[in-house]
Amino acid sequence: MSSRTDSVSSQQWALLQRIFDQALEVPEDTRDSFIDTACQGDQILRKQVDALIRAAEADEELVGDLIRTAADQVLEKSPKTRKQIGAFKIVDVIGTGGMGVVYLGQRSDREFDQQVAIKILHDELGSDEALLRFRTERQILADLNHPNIARLLDGGQTEDGLPYLVMEYIDGVPLVEYCDQRRLGIDERLDLFKQVCAAVAVAHRSLVVHRDLKPGNILVDSEGTPKLLDFGIAKVLSNRFQPTDLAKTQLGERLLTPDYASPEQVQGLPITTSSDIYSLGVLLYQLLCGTRPFRLVDKTPAEMEKIILNDVPLPPSQAIGTVLKRSEGARAIAADRRGLTADALQKKLAGELDYIVLMALKKEPQRRYVSASQLASDLTRYQQGLPIAAVKDTRRYHARKFFQRNRIPVTAAAVLLVSLLGFSIMSYQQARAIAVEKSVSENSLDFLTEVFRASTPGELQKEVVTAMDILDVGAARVETQLNDQPAPRATLQRIIGLAYASNQNAEKAFEHLESSLETRTELYGIDHPFSADVLQNLGDLYLAQGNVEKARPLFEQALAVYRNSVSRRYFRGNNIKRQGAIQNALGDLAAAHRLMGEFEIAEGYFREAIEIAKGLEGSEQHVNEEPGLMERLSNLLQERGRYAEADEMLEAAMVIARRRFGDDSLMMARLVESLAMSQHAQDNLIDAEELYRKAMSIREGKLAPSAPVVLASKRTLGRLLRDRQQPEEALVLLEEVVEQNRKYFGDPLPFSSGTDLVELSRVLINLGQFEEAESLLDEAWGIYVRTSGKRDARYAEVLREQGNLYVAMGRPDVAITKFGESVTLLRDMFGDDYWQTAANISEKAEAHMALGQHAEAKHLLDASEPVLHRFLGPDHRLSRAATERRGRLEVAVRSPDAGA
Repeated sequence: MSSRTDSVSSQQWALLQRIFDQALEVPEDTRDSFIDTACQGDQILRKQVDALIRAAEADEELVGDLIRTAADQVLEKSPKTRKQIGAFKIVDVIGTGGMGVVYLGQRSDREFDQQVAIKILHDELGSDEALLRFRTERQILADLNHPNIARLLDGGQTEDGLPYLVMEYIDGVPLVEYCDQRRLGIDERLDLFKQVCAAVAVAHRSLVVHRDLKPGNILVDSEGTPKLLDFGIAKVLSNRFQPTDLAKTQLGERLLTPDYASPEQVQGLPITTSSDIYSLGVLLYQLLCGTRPFRLVDKTPAEMEKIILNDVPLPPSQAIGTVLKRSEGARAIAADRRGLTADALQKKLAGELDYIVLMALKKEPQRRYVSASQLASDLTRYQQGLPIAAVKDTRRYHARKFFQRNRIPVTAAAVLLVSLLGFSIMSYQQARAIAVEKSVSENSLDFLTEVFRASTPGELQKEVVTAMDILDVGAARVETQLNDQPAPRATLQRIIGLAYASNQNAEKAFEHLESSLETRTELYGIDHPFSADVLQNLGDLYLAQGNVEKARPLFEQALAVYRNSVSRRYFRGNNIKRQGAIQNALGDLAAAHRLMGEFEIAEGYFREAIEIAKGLEGSEQHVNEEPGLMERLSNLLQERGRYAEADEMLEAAMVIARRRFGDDSLMMARLVESLAMSQHAQDNLIDAEELYRKAMSIREGKLAPSAPVVLASKRTLGRLLRDRQQPEEALVLLEEVVEQNRKYFGDPLPFSSGTDLVELSRVLINLGQFEEAESLLDEAWGIYVRTSGKRDARYAEVLREQGNLYVAMGRPDVAITKFGESVTLLRDMFGDDYWQTAANISEKAEAHMALGQHAEAKHLLDASEPVLHRFLGPDHRLSRAATERRGRLEVAVRSPDAGA
């Protein structure tokens, strides 16, 4: 044994150890055939494995001694291994892998009492490709900063030119083993697993895919914190590093662990973050039920590939009842390690945990969770008793989850409902609706023909006839010409109301939509889809005016109608139209909850709407609505600081939009602008500017200069240029936006123009034009008060900018009042632990500093700076501003005469 070991390379030893470890897991009756296959005719290797197996059966400690001795001999005999690497002395061998040997190191200059892990490339792997991959790992680790990722401490090259990494030494236990040793329950295991997901999510946001997630690469330290290790075969999804070719021709040659590898990995296909989601699914499977989805230890590479690509894994609960049931002892042990009986464990896993795991293990990457954060979020929702994304959304499922959380009030409501259901007029209303509506289209067409004839310049005695003139003529004639035809009148009142709304004439829009709703309710009842359509339109109008409290119940009522039995009968034969109506109502309801700061509820509605859109694939409803819904959800994710998920969502939406509309479509411009907003929020200002200009170019090539979306492009680009310290160019764009609004709408400006006034005021403050800025902010405040009446985040933005203005004008006492009102509004909506609230609090500290109120300023910065860093990162401009503000405060405290 020793003679053979003396000549074995570290790479050969790694193969011997891997075969030995796997052979121990194979049943004794098939172990010999497995070893024959694994050794591939190498008789010396076969004898070594047999020797280790016999030793293991006799004495486990002897095997450990053999392994340590052999590893030490590899260390001694390797010609390029050193006892000293940089400032670190090599103490022991921790382990070996496909790329390198990992040693336990000790700082030897006595400046620090510190143990570290040192990873050095194998002698046999000194190729340019391996060197490049190893250097890539070093750069990856340097970029990643998260409490659940092992930190990079140092790095360099040996005297022989081999690169090495010095990493945080984790004296820990592999994740699965840690959970089993401590008999952790399911919820405790899920909590640890979610921390792993958080680390993976951080890597993905840095465009890094780990590609080798497995228990051995996740150690839990003495404090119970899981640490993610070994980015040695990680893939960087950007052009920061030179690409390396990891797509080998055979599974056995690829740098992966088959048990945890995704189907696309074993095929050598392009790798995305979704591959890590699959590996997380395997890890979660093992944590929950004590076995992996597939048994691969006795399989050839070809058999492994076939199983991974084709076999459907059993749900974890069934694995408890079938795979492990072959050995009652193994089944009982698995359950006991989770603090349950076998039957209780099977029951615990059945249902939603099964669904979550199997969604992560989908063969098709696009059907898995879109991110590690979403996987973790579903586990949190499961623990809280909320609906999860992995379960197909149905009314019955949501009702069941609601009942579980609200058992007593739901039961009481059901008793009351039964007592009230004494009669029904639904059938009568439905029959009447079908009969009356038959004449609507024909009568409406005749009416519109007359309206256009009456709207010529000669009839109106005007040189130029506008769209608003035509609307006014139509509105006047509806009451006189269609007074005895209520169905066509209601339809045309709805059309005219929507037209007024699109032209920002909210007063007339409300008048006609409310009249249409009243007529349709009389004709068909409020529970008919004809009435629901108008409820939806009124909700949209209230939402556009900032009145969320009135909008939300209208959307809820419309959604309930589209899902009721009347709608099912009405839309019979055209389910696509009905599903499209439900989808639109869900999207609008999500938007309302988002504006109210109820982000989790909003996200759930958006995802439900998107799932419906996917089910309509191939229809116009699908291609038009799905990308738009995904963009709206992406904006929500951006607000929550979940930028990687938001960008993934946008990229997926672009694939659909590009296929349907092309690269220069208005939908693509919308998605590109949203991606620019994400980059802007992450402080990637150069990339954001390029994307903003691309979106604006598409829109300017298709629309008039005064078109609302063209002006929106100029507004967002102007805001970006302000943040890039280019206020003069920003001023030109934003003044053009406000001028076009005044030219089109006159005075007063509509609700939607308030944002433009605020953006222009910010640039004027930067340029020192305080009086003009103050006038614009007062005007914006007046618009919101007049048109909305309900204070929300837009009010907070005006107050915030007024605070910044008064600080700049040397009136900090007034600024404190404004900031205080703004913070109060944002706290009511989002709470203190949100970046917008924190930004306001941090800027309020500036006003206190100007007054010399250092203690109050410090208190505000202590509360806000950590929130900004957590949501936006320390390098974001708002975080940097808070840090710079703290620095000035500390100087002022130390040297009062220096001022604030």
